[in-house]
Amino acid sequence: NRLETCPVCFGTGAERGSGPVQCPTCHGSGEVRHAQRTVFGHFTRMRGGDPEGEYAAAIEDAAKAIELAPKESSAWGVRAEALAKRGLHRHLLGADATADFDAAAADFARAVEREPAAVRPRVGLATLRINRAIFESDRGGDPEAHLDAAFAVLDETLKVAAGVAYLWERRAYAWLVRGHAAARRSEDPSAAFAQAVADCDRALAIEPRAPDSWHQRGSIFVAWADAKNAHGR
Repeated sequence: NRLETCPVCFGTGAERGSGPVQCPTCHGSGEVRHAQRTVFGHFTRMRGGDPEGEYAAAIEDAAKAIELAPKESSAWGVRAEALAKRGLHRHLLGADATADFDAAAADFARAVEREPAAVRPRVGLATLRINRAIFESDRGGDPEAHLDAAFAVLDETLKVAAGVAYLWERRAYAWLVRGHAAARRSEDPSAAFAQAVADCDRALAIEPRAPDSWHQRGSIFVAWADAKNAHGR
């Protein structure tokens, strides 16, 4: 076996007498961007191939690790993250991702059971709940149950890890989502936005140079101003 240049296209992939043509979809980049606008911002996915195979491999490998060491927290957390990300991928394609999200939540909970002091799976679970609240609100549903679940996880974690700035930033994000949801219902979101700012301030008191917290704080004030403009408050 050896590599040879094709005598028809001479390596270009084009028929003799013609030439390569730029793809009208990706314009030669090899990637396709899929964007979804929601009231909370944009979700963008760059697609240069279907990642389903990689997510399936990650889930399968984590399942093997769980089989070999079911008492270890990390493998449950890895499978939860893979399921959550696959669910997000499927959701952005317009598919029903409920099964992946539910399975991810269960695995995050199992990771926490096996290592109660671990912060990462708790943050993963809270973030999953916040994202589901966003998706629920975006399709006109009630996000409050998912937000309540996110706050429960974050508040429980903050009892033992109050010095972790990212937890306060996540909590601020949950309040921001609650404020957006209230504004969509034509309710006054001021209390939620004020609490979001307060939680950002808690995060910044711990890490004053954290750009994400400053960015989020600014985003809260923009959302607050937009709500006042929309509803005259």
